[in-house]
Amino acid sequence: VPEDHPAGPAPEPAAAMPPSTSSAFVPDEDRLEDLVVQLHEAPDTQQTVDRFLSFAVDFLACDHATVALKRRADIRPVAATDDASRAALAAQLQLGEGPCVTAIRTGLSVLVPDTATETRWPEWTRHVTARGRSTFSIPLTVAGSTLGALNLTGEHPHTFDANDIRAARLATAPAGAPGDPPLSRHGHARPESGERVVACLARPDP
Repeated sequence: VPEDHPAGPAPEPAAAMPPSTSSAFVPDEDRLEDLVVQLHEAPDTQQTVDRFLSFAVDFLACDHATVALKRRADIRPVAATDDASRAALAAQLQLGEGPCVTAIRTGLSVLVPDTATETRWPEWTRHVTARGRSTFSIPLTVAGSTLGALNLTGEHPHTFDANDIRAARLATAPAGAPGDPPLSRHGHARPESGERVVACLARPDP
């Protein structure tokens, strides 16, 4: 039976789109190896820390990151991705309580899924509850001693998951020169990324 409307010429096949580099999956191992390269090639302390924090925010899909360091009896904010997060960390340290303080004192990671329901640190939560954030503080150690903490902040509750090991992997990624074996020629383990950052920040001012 003839068609009332004969079909026109067949449509040309759609041109294949090149793969998107922005959405392409990159394994964590490759991304952490890239961090090793970035830290190794950083020309100075500031760039080492800036690259570490920038990578942390991107790797963990959070909003802010800071580092606090223990200097004798004090804990001080020493690096931050932005002024607001540095001020928030400084306020916590001034109060003497909160997830960063606890992580440094105990050597254990401290997760706050939702600051609006947090009860462990009343003074600290009174300062941050209105913002409804999620925080994760990870101790930074050198030779078994906790000397600081990496503090991650999400603008929304439950940014971080207690079962997510990626944050810990970030702080413990080997950070020797690219291509180095896990052990040095003397049989010692290569420094971890967190150790490298702490070592840079702990250097005495010139």
